[in-house]
Amino acid sequence: MNSSVSRADLLLYLSEHSLAELSTVLDCFGYKRIKPLAGAKASQTSDVINPPPALVVVPERKASIETPLPPSLFYQRTATEPSTLLPADEGSDVAMLAWVEAIGGQPLDLSAPKYLAVEVPSLEPLVAWVRLLPVLRQSLSERQIQPRPDINKLVKRLAKGEQIHALPKRERQVWAAQAILLLDSPTRLNGLNGDYAWLEQALSLARGKVGLMSATLLDLTTRRVIINNQEQILLLSPATPVFILSDLGIYEASGQVSRDWLNFGRWLHQQACRPYVLLPAPTRYISDALSRCFQVISWDRFSSLQVLSPTGLSREQIHTTQQADTVMAERFLELLSVAVEIEPRLLRALRYQLPHPQPLGVAAELLAWNYPEVERLTTHIEFKPEYGAQCRAALKERLQQQPELAKAFYQLVTCQLANQFLLDYSTAVSWCAVGAEPQDAQVIAAERYLQQFILAVHTNSEQRGLAYQGQYLLAQQPDTLKGEKAYYSSLWAILSRCHASTASRPKWLNHQAANAFLVSTGGVQTYHLVQVGEWFYLGTEAALQALQPTGFKLAFYPLASIRTAQQLVIEQRAEVLLDHYLSVSDCLQFSPSPKPWQLHIGGACWTLAGLVRPAWAGSVQCDASGMQLAIEPTGADELGDYFDLVFQNIPQRFRYIPPQTFLMGSPPEEEGRSSNETQHPVTLTQGYWLADTTVTQALWQAVMGKNPSHFQGEQLPVEQVSWEDAQAFIQALSQAFPALIIRLPTEAEWACACRAGTTTAFAFGGKAELNLERVNYSGAWDKSNAKGATKPVKTYPPNAWGLYEMHGNVWEWCSDWYAGDYGAEPQTDPRGAGSGKHRVLRGGSWIDYGRYCRSAYRVRDTPDFRDYDFGFRFALGHLSSGTGQEQAGSLNGQARYGVAPARAGGQTAGEGFDSAQPPDRSLSAAEGNKDDLLKPSLAERIGEAARGWLGRWGRKK
Repeated sequence: MNSSVSRADLLLYLSEHSLAELSTVLDCFGYKRIKPLAGAKASQTSDVINPPPALVVVPERKASIETPLPPSLFYQRTATEPSTLLPADEGSDVAMLAWVEAIGGQPLDLSAPKYLAVEVPSLEPLVAWVRLLPVLRQSLSERQIQPRPDINKLVKRLAKGEQIHALPKRERQVWAAQAILLLDSPTRLNGLNGDYAWLEQALSLARGKVGLMSATLLDLTTRRVIINNQEQILLLSPATPVFILSDLGIYEASGQVSRDWLNFGRWLHQQACRPYVLLPAPTRYISDALSRCFQVISWDRFSSLQVLSPTGLSREQIHTTQQADTVMAERFLELLSVAVEIEPRLLRALRYQLPHPQPLGVAAELLAWNYPEVERLTTHIEFKPEYGAQCRAALKERLQQQPELAKAFYQLVTCQLANQFLLDYSTAVSWCAVGAEPQDAQVIAAERYLQQFILAVHTNSEQRGLAYQGQYLLAQQPDTLKGEKAYYSSLWAILSRCHASTASRPKWLNHQAANAFLVSTGGVQTYHLVQVGEWFYLGTEAALQALQPTGFKLAFYPLASIRTAQQLVIEQRAEVLLDHYLSVSDCLQFSPSPKPWQLHIGGACWTLAGLVRPAWAGSVQCDASGMQLAIEPTGADELGDYFDLVFQNIPQRFRYIPPQTFLMGSPPEEEGRSSNETQHPVTLTQGYWLADTTVTQALWQAVMGKNPSHFQGEQLPVEQVSWEDAQAFIQALSQAFPALIIRLPTEAEWACACRAGTTTAFAFGGKAELNLERVNYSGAWDKSNAKGATKPVKTYPPNAWGLYEMHGNVWEWCSDWYAGDYGAEPQTDPRGAGSGKHRVLRGGSWIDYGRYCRSAYRVRDTPDFRDYDFGFRFALGHLSSGTGQEQAGSLNGQARYGVAPARAGGQTAGEGFDSAQPPDRSLSAAEGNKDDLLKPSLAERIGEAARGWLGRWGRKK
């Protein structure tokens, strides 16, 4: 044994750590395991240490495989210059901002009233009462016979020579003694509640309340209504007129409500009643069926208020019209975005009083009220923050281009919104200031109120209500405005400090305005930036020494030292800016990166970059995706090497598939062959690790938190997953293991693994060898069977490479776009079509023909399609470089062709794989997720760093 660490040191370490952790320490310090005796069978199980999310720990490797350790990567400080993000470190506080000085540093008086005591205009009616009253008289009236004779009728009858038996009496139209006003008030019509109440009150005054029954509809199918605050079933007498206020379901997308109204109308006909309907929509929205079933009157200021004749319109035609009108509604919503709470009164005023390219009817109001990007409340609607900011950006540009509109808009908004919450009112006034006169007193007061509110959030940070209002205020503003107004940058900084946020700095941020509330100063301290293994630590000398694990001494590689009184540190990687805060007693940890990155501290900016490999040194395996970490086998069995990836105590085993050339497709004489299986040679220049089973429901549940499968069982393959669902799973798992490149296999990789070196229809032989003991399929060569079900993974024997259920059970998604035919030409690292509408599935399933389960059989489907026989297995490794492309591991930093979706990666292509030199099985490490890296304790983090560093330089033979 040749090691600087004695057995006594190891016993000391064991007294404070687990035996599993000691296993890795033994590797770091060169203690070699005893090789198993010849002929001894390798264990099928191994204890896998649960690593921090950013690392994959392989505690045991097969002694017979000598995988070279990845070379180390060191960093240097390449530049130091004044920071553009932080002020110079002068040992004093940051100067007060101009906007704070403008308000004298006085925050908002929180005890002051939050509303202005003003009268606002009332809701304008949809149709003037003088026009609507005759319609109501006509629909709610009856003919009354008077005692006086009708002389005109008598003269006409005598002129015709008719014999008079009784004198004709005079008749006149009068209000019906009994009448029903039926109000339909679903959520989609809440914007008309004021109109309903106004009409009901006006009708009661004109007609009188006696005999007028107002009923609010609860349920169409059961005809339940509320009358005088009591729920009851609607009953009608034949002579009673019915007047309905409703949209008859035309603003409801599914069409089910309209069908319910038609059924209700048929019931009314059975009661000898054909009601009138005052409908808030243009005539182009009313279908032929509704116009025949009801006496419909369009309730709009552009309407003639006449009963419609049958329109002849189908629901499809109406839907097309509404889609076209939605564009008009979106332009209308831009105007509405000035307010936080959009009341019906504002909707009506903006529609009536502003100039529009084309007249806006009531449909504009209701389409805006029911737009998907707004939230409907009882009395008003509110924009969802992202959509509201988008509309406000468009509105500002629109007002700048149309000065006349801007002027009218400003005057209307300041009048209509004066009764709203003062913070919302100030926001709206400052927003529509484009149309205000220079130095307008209302605009100045509104901006001052906003600034005082922001300062109040800072001085009263313990009040969560203020912070919530500030967060909502910030979310409402578009990036352009936040970039123009420095106080919004200050608000972002105040909220970031209140919530201890770790979010990156936005692009619009004014760093000077933000830093005034983030930069704090204390005593001058000296901080050291050091590299330990692959990680960086920034802290005082005492804090760094506190990271030393018990019984071990680490050598820090120093990068820089600086004396500063500022505690704010900004980490800059490309366009991402992250804030950190220095502490005398703790260290900041930063993940490695192959690209240059910056640290802003104490008014200076340090640029850190990897050392260029000198000519005399070996290769540095680092590319645009980061460090390359070698996957070493967890163990071996009679089927070869395997690697176990463990997530939440659920292992997924992988088998290594080496680079090779094989025949893809099927020979012409193969029974069951399809036309898209042209046989051709394929060369895979890169090795990869492939899961030995499809993803189980247990693993899917652990990663995704839900189980979509039709057949339930932890060890059953997950199914009813689309290609897009598989990508979501891979993305989620990649967050837990950022050092691994996780992806779907290409079709060529899948076919190679399925064949496992064979050329027959199945990995175990031809059609004659196919049976239900080997494959879960329909049981017939050319017939499906829907009575079957999936079987647990590893139910059937594996192929020669240790892969289970490559034939049958569930179809497996591949990464490729579907290509109609391979062609007969030899191919190298094929990846299917460059684009398309369908993705590839391979392998057959429990429900399908036996011939579908052949190694060469191919199907396709759209990436969003799911079925209860669709599953997948995933691979670890890189997509191969194309011919003539830069090979993985190159140092030019250029992106390579064929990088896996959403994750860069590249495996060294290898300069030949021979028996003396095992193939390189390394994977690129993506840049670490800093949030994940900071989760372990300090002892765990430094322990990992020690193992990484000592594993590279301290290993003894």
